[in-house]
Amino acid sequence: MGFKVMNHQDKMLLEIKMLDQGIIPNVDIRQNVESQLSLMDDASARKAKRKWRKLKKKAVRSLKLAKFQKITRVYEKFAVIKMLEKDIDT
Repeated sequence: MGFKVMNHQDKMLLEIKMLDQGIIPNVDIRQNVESQLSLMDDASARKAKRKWRKLKKKAVRSLKLAKFQKITRVYEKFAVIKMLEKDIDT
Protein backbone atom coordinates (compact mmCIF):
# COMPACT_ATOMS: atom_id res chain seq x y z
CA MET A 1 0.00 0.00 0.00
CA GLY A 2 1.72 3.14 -1.14
CA PHE A 3 0.10 5.69 1.12
CA LYS A 4 1.77 9.09 0.94
CA VAL A 5 2.09 11.32 3.97
CA MET A 6 -0.53 14.05 3.76
CA ASN A 7 0.12 17.61 4.72
CA HIS A 8 -2.27 19.34 7.13
CA GLN A 9 -4.22 21.11 4.39
CA ASP A 10 -4.82 17.93 2.36
CA LYS A 11 -5.87 16.08 5.50
CA MET A 12 -8.38 18.81 6.35
CA LEU A 13 -9.77 18.82 2.80
CA LEU A 14 -10.15 15.05 2.91
CA GLU A 15 -11.97 15.22 6.25
CA ILE A 16 -14.34 17.85 4.81
CA LYS A 17 -14.92 15.58 1.80
CA MET A 18 -15.76 12.73 4.18
CA LEU A 19 -18.29 14.94 5.96
CA ASP A 20 -19.80 15.89 2.59
CA GLN A 21 -20.18 12.19 1.79
CA GLY A 22 -21.96 11.63 5.11
CA ILE A 23 -19.32 9.49 6.79
CA ILE A 24 -17.34 10.06 9.96
CA PRO A 25 -14.10 11.90 9.13
CA ASN A 26 -11.27 9.56 10.01
CA VAL A 27 -8.12 9.67 7.89
CA ASP A 28 -6.07 7.31 10.07
CA ILE A 29 -6.39 3.89 8.40
CA ARG A 30 -5.69 2.04 11.65
CA GLN A 31 -8.11 3.94 13.90
CA ASN A 32 -11.66 2.68 14.39
CA VAL A 33 -14.70 4.96 14.54
CA GLU A 34 -16.76 2.96 17.04
CA SER A 35 -16.33 5.62 19.74
CA GLN A 36 -17.75 8.33 17.43
CA LEU A 37 -20.61 6.06 16.33
CA SER A 38 -21.56 5.35 19.94
CA LEU A 39 -22.09 9.09 20.51
CA MET A 40 -24.67 9.25 17.71
CA ASP A 41 -28.31 8.25 17.96
CA ASP A 42 -29.16 4.85 16.49
CA ALA A 43 -30.71 6.16 13.27
CA SER A 44 -27.79 8.48 12.46
CA ALA A 45 -25.22 5.81 13.28
CA ARG A 46 -27.01 3.33 11.04
CA LYS A 47 -27.14 5.87 8.21
CA ALA A 48 -23.40 6.65 8.54
CA LYS A 49 -22.53 2.94 8.57
CA ARG A 50 -24.61 2.31 5.43
CA LYS A 51 -22.96 5.21 3.61
CA TRP A 52 -19.54 3.89 4.65
CA ARG A 53 -20.33 0.41 3.32
CA LYS A 54 -21.58 1.87 0.03
CA LEU A 55 -18.42 3.96 -0.44
CA LYS A 56 -16.25 1.01 0.58
CA LYS A 57 -17.84 -1.25 -2.02
CA LYS A 58 -17.41 1.36 -4.74
CA ALA A 59 -13.78 2.04 -3.78
CA VAL A 60 -12.77 -1.62 -3.62
CA ARG A 61 -14.44 -2.30 -6.99
CA SER A 62 -12.56 0.63 -8.54
CA LEU A 63 -9.23 -0.95 -7.56
CA LYS A 64 -10.00 -3.99 -9.72
CA LEU A 65 -8.32 -6.53 -7.49
CA ALA A 66 -7.86 -10.17 -8.36
CA LYS A 67 -10.79 -12.26 -7.14
CA PHE A 68 -8.56 -14.47 -5.02
CA GLN A 69 -6.86 -11.57 -3.25
CA LYS A 70 -7.85 -11.21 0.39
CA ILE A 71 -9.13 -7.76 1.33
CA THR A 72 -8.52 -6.58 4.89
CA ARG A 73 -10.38 -3.83 6.72
CA VAL A 74 -7.30 -1.61 6.61
CA TYR A 75 -7.12 -2.08 2.84
CA GLU A 76 -10.83 -1.24 2.49
CA LYS A 77 -10.37 1.98 4.42
CA PHE A 78 -7.25 2.76 2.39
CA ALA A 79 -9.29 2.28 -0.81
CA VAL A 80 -11.99 4.73 0.36
CA ILE A 81 -9.40 7.33 1.37
CA LYS A 82 -7.64 7.01 -1.99
CA MET A 83 -10.95 7.31 -3.87
CA LEU A 84 -11.95 10.43 -1.94
CA GLU A 85 -8.44 11.83 -2.28
CA LYS A 86 -8.71 11.63 -6.09
CA ASP A 87 -12.00 13.51 -5.88
CA ILE A 88 -10.76 16.15 -3.40
CA ASP A 89 -10.92 19.06 -5.85
CA THR A 90 -14.68 18.89 -6.33
